[in-house]
Amino acid sequence: MLDAMTGAPAFVRNRRLDILAANQLGYALYSDLYVDPHRPANTARFAFLDPDRAANFFIDWERAADDAVAILRFEAGRDPYDRGLSDLVGELSTQS
Repeated sequence: MLDAMTGAPAFVRNRRLDILAANQLGYALYSDLYVDPHRPANTARFAFLDPDRAANFFIDWERAADDAVAILRFEAGRDPYDRGLSDLVGELSTQS
């Protein structure tokens, strides 16, 4: 389905903000996220752990960061036992 969308970038993201799949334009748009070899590419990790590149990528970095925090807080409240999410939040908390 993603590959059928040729006129616009499209991607599939999970609740941890991992980009799981994208069409060709989606990969091109988010190519900066794929510089980091850590997989899956993650928009929160990018925003907080690659601040120079993220500040150039996001038109409004502050809003992107606030949105990422809000999404991760919501998901942590929804499933406080999600080990992957708690690991991500811990990584962001200690390294950003």
